[in-house]
This record gives sequence, C-alpha cells and structure tokens, in this order.
Amino acid sequence: MHFGKVEVIRDMDNINTNLRVHKSAQLSAMSRKLFHDGFFTHVFEYMLSGVAYGKVLHHNGIPYDFIFLYTNPAFQKQLGRPAINGQRASELFPDIYDSNPEMLTQLAHISADAPPEHFKIYLKAIKEWFSVQMFSPKSGHFFVIFEKITRRVLIEQHYHRLLSEQKAMLDSHIVGIAKIRDRRFIWVNHAYESLLGYSFNELIGQSTRICYRSDEEYAEAGRAAFKALDGGQVYRAELQLVKKDGSLIWFAFHAELLEPYKIDVLVMLIDITQKKEMDLKLLAMSNELEDLYENAPCGYHSISADGTFQKINATELAWLGMTRDEVVGKMKPTDFFTSEGKEIFARLFPQLKEEEHMENIQVQLVPKSGITRWVSISASIIKDSNGNFLSTRTVMYDISVIKEMEEQVRQHAFYDALTHLPNRHLLEDRLSQALSASERSHSYGALLFLDLDNFKPLNDSHGHSMGDLLLIEVAQRLKKCVREVDTVSRFGGDEFVIILNELSADKAESIKRAMKVTKKIQRVLIRPYCLTQEKEGKLKFCVRHTCSASIGISLFIDNAKPQTELLKQADSAMYCAKKNGKNSVFLFNESSCGGVV
Repeated sequence: MHFGKVEVIRDMDNINTNLRVHKSAQLSAMSRKLFHDGFFTHVFEYMLSGVAYGKVLHHNGIPYDFIFLYTNPAFQKQLGRPAINGQRASELFPDIYDSNPEMLTQLAHISADAPPEHFKIYLKAIKEWFSVQMFSPKSGHFFVIFEKITRRVLIEQHYHRLLSEQKAMLDSHIVGIAKIRDRRFIWVNHAYESLLGYSFNELIGQSTRICYRSDEEYAEAGRAAFKALDGGQVYRAELQLVKKDGSLIWFAFHAELLEPYKIDVLVMLIDITQKKEMDLKLLAMSNELEDLYENAPCGYHSISADGTFQKINATELAWLGMTRDEVVGKMKPTDFFTSEGKEIFARLFPQLKEEEHMENIQVQLVPKSGITRWVSISASIIKDSNGNFLSTRTVMYDISVIKEMEEQVRQHAFYDALTHLPNRHLLEDRLSQALSASERSHSYGALLFLDLDNFKPLNDSHGHSMGDLLLIEVAQRLKKCVREVDTVSRFGGDEFVIILNELSADKAESIKRAMKVTKKIQRVLIRPYCLTQEKEGKLKFCVRHTCSASIGISLFIDNAKPQTELLKQADSAMYCAKKNGKNSVFLFNESSCGGVV
C-alpha cells in the first residue's frame, strides 16, 4: 500500500489524535497489521510528538527495566539522545527510577494488557518534564507518546505558589487586608479586624473615618492617598490609626486600586508599633550621642586630606570663638595654631596618613579672642573600602591648667619664689650649658659671685619683708645689666651668681668685658632704693636705703674645670672683695686671694 508524503502528513493529526484517546488495551487487527507492515513507523517519522515502542524486562517475574525497540526522531530530540533504539532506560538515564519511583510498576501493569494510562514523568538528567500516554499493542510491550511539558509544569507550579501565598496572606494574622469602596469597608480579613480591635464583620459597611483621630487627619490622609492612586501609583505611608478602644497603633499602610474597574481600593496594614518604638529609642540614643559629641568636655573634629575641617563639635567651636558655617569646609586647624604648632602639623600630618594614629601632640591654639589655649591632640584616620584616606577622627583636650601647673612646678623647682630668678638647680644646668658652649667656641666665659653690702642692717631695722623688697629690686636691676644669653640667678640669702657667656677667645679681652659688666652692676646697684610698704593695710611709706655689692670673678674656658670648682673660686674671690671693703671686685687667681682689679 502506498501513500504520498502529502497524504501521510494530512492524516498524521488524525492518527495522533486516535492514539491519544485510545481506550482499549488491544489494537484492532488492522492496526496490528499496519504497524507490522511499517505504516505507523513511516508516519511516526513525521510526527512532532515523541513516539517510542519498547519492551518491559523481567527477572523471575519481577520487572526491573525496559528497553527501547523503536523511537522516532522527535522522541530522540526531546530526550537529547540520538541513538536510543536497542538501549535500556537505566543505561540512558541512571536516575530515572529515583525521580519516578512508580514508573516501572506502571509500565509493567500496562504492558500486561491493562487499559491505557496518562501520567507525567521527570527526567532529572536533562531537567525536563514530559506528558506520557501509554498503551500496550501486545503483551509485555508498550507504546508511548511523549510531549515535553516543562514550561507548562513550571507555570502551574508558579501559579499554585501564588495561590498559596495569596491564601496565606488572606488568612494571615499579621497582614490586615481590606477592600474599600467609597471610603467604606466592603470586606476585611480577620487580621484587619483583630489589629484594630473589632469583632467579626463589625467593620463591614462602616466608614473608614472611624480609624482616624480627627476629621482633619482623615481628610489629609484621603488627599495624600487619592493623589497617588489617581496618578496610577501605589500609596504607601506610615500612619497612626485609632483602635476600637481608642488607643493608637502604628501601621505600615499600603493602598492600590483593584483591576479591572478601579472602583475598589485594596488596603493592607502591618503593625509597626514595635518598629516605631525602636525608632524612637534609636532616635533618643542618636540625640544623646549627638549631644555627647557636641557638648563633650573636649574638642572633636574631622579634617579632609587637604587639612580642611569637615566636621567640628560645639565645644571646639566655643574654644575658637567661631561658628560652624565659618569653619566647616573653609578653614583648617592650622589657622588657629602658633607658628610652632604649624611646623608640628606640617611634619606630623603626612606621618599620620602613613601610621594611621598619633597621640598627645601638644600645641597652642590662638582663637579669635587671641587668648591662647594649650591642647593635646590625638587622631586616627578613616579609609574607604579601597584603603584610601577619607578623613581624620581627632580629639582635643584642653591642657591649659595642666600646663599652668607644670609651669608652677617648674618655677618651684628651678626658679626662686621671691625674685623669680633661676635658683641653684637651674644655675647648675645653665652653667653646664655655658661650659659646653665654651668648649665648642673656645671662648672664655665668666662667673660673677655677688654678695650685697649693707643688707643685714635693713633686715634688722625694718624686718625681713623690707629685705625681701630690696632683693626683688636688686634682681630687676641685675637683669638689666646683662645680655639675653647671660644668666642672673639667686644663689641664696643676699647672694647672686651671674654667668657671662662667650666673652672672647682672648683672655685679656674677656677680663676687660667682664669688668665692664661688673662696673655697670656697681653703678646700678649703688643707686638709692625707695622701698615702699603698706602699714596696717592703709598707709604707704618709703624706706630709703643704699646698697652695694662685693663681687668675685672666676674665668672659665673649654670646660676645663668642674662647676663646683668654678663656684668655689668665684665665692673665694667675693670674700676677698668683702675683706677689701664694700663695693669691691676681685678676680680669682691661683697664687693668692687675688688682687684688686
């Protein structure tokens, strides 16, 4: 029997349809003959559906696998296997029975002349779903039609998932859902009623006004919602609604128009009271931290890579006497540093960028008022995710009081409390420096030891307070007689020691210059003193007094002699001057008590 290609294709759909709806367990004699004559296999070659003919394999009467005897091109294409005929299913798809545990039982049942069946299988190896229509043309054999239905299955799964989610939302005890028409409730779920404290169906027909505290609030919420809905937008807001008992509760509010007529509004509510409470707590904490930052007893600021202020707290602004607008983005910390502080910053800022931290850098601030303030600066840096410098975290502590105390300690340790001249401790340090300088320059220096003449009678006649006034005045006059590089110190009682630095490399010239200074001291000290003092807190009176000094001189060079010896020599020369009479000067020499110079 011969059929043209066109005729075969024309009849293909009818044949395929007959096969799909076949309800009998056996083919007609004609069908069997046509199948064995190759008619069906000729037609199957052109079918779009996958067709296979196979045999169930048994062992001791139990099915364990099946083998493909014939498959059409569409079947091979769907399974991605070009050579299937003659192969067992478990060889082609090792996990076929794991993914479809009932499949082998079904095949064995149908191939035993059972009625046709229609079911789905999943081939894990190729990740595809198939619709399977199966019947048996003869005992132990089966005939199947395969259609790939993966897309349909996925759509069905997605649809069922959406239905499940929608049902879960409608039945949710968390999400309140309501349908509103003309601003009245026409349907609400249980959660909506429960969240607002109403019983079953109590809200149906009610105006949505009952959920608001006032007409004004209700009108404002309506305007905001309808503005979004009329523009085709979803309206979202955080609203505080009124429960049936009058208490207030915060909700995340979601509203949108329902398709297709857009006359009903779907509203969803989620209780965010705990979130709001947490937000308030976080806000309070943030405000506390901001207050702590702004009003801390120390200065805080951040600067950019070029040294400009990015942020600064109120405490530091008060120190600078500036406003935030005047400083941030416009000025630098160095604008308020002394010249020494600017040098320190220029040296340490690049180092900070490298080492990322620095501590206790002490500089002086010169604010708008001009009153300096000592500060200690510690800083670290902030980097971006790539390790690039962003800004600093800088803290400043006011150490003015500490500096003042340090200065007081220093004054007590190194300065005479009455005259504010260097004391013996500082004298020793200055003399050590002078000897080292002489060694470097090979220049002479001189040590002058002064003892006041006629000091004891003043103390005896007018008391120690008057003697103190004389010592203060003498100290002031002595400082005016020497250079800045020289040192005037109070050695004790009415004794003073003066260091004259780097006089000359020539000894005679050095003696000449030292004597010039001593003569100036004699002229200055011999001038009369008017020592003014209050008596009983009312009257001021002046005690006139004349005072001179006996002076001993000791030269030094190249750090050749120890300090103690130089002081001893100058002291010895001073006693020689005392013996010689008041207002005398003696230069120490090794042979005798010196000679009058």
